[in-house]
Amino acid sequence: MRDSLAPRTLHAWGSVAPEGLDLGLVRAAIRAEEKLSLDYRDEQGRATQRIIQPIALIYYSETATIVGWCELRHALRNFRADRVAECQPTGTYFQGEGDRLRSLWMEGWSRAASP
Repeated sequence: MRDSLAPRTLHAWGSVAPEGLDLGLVRAAIRAEEKLSLDYRDEQGRATQRIIQPIALIYYSETATIVGWCELRHALRNFRADRVAECQPTGTYFQGEGDRLRSLWMEGWSRAASP
């Protein structure tokens, strides 16, 4: 059992891998603090291209969500993996910023929970 719970092991039951997106590439970009270029479609199907600084990958039962700093919107945003048409590493990095952005993201949780 210890091996199955090793820190580098991830189990996500029920989550469906999105078509056309390699979540391993996203996880590698998070670890390396490498920016990603996304061809993304919003809820209405409108296409945009985004450069993001990915900081987290959240698995839900229906889809995975990439959390990242969006350079277009200058804010933290959530990107549903099933709406990503294409994802490529940019070769540019935001090294040393990942922890700060994750802290900013988590601060938003407490603000959202406050009355």
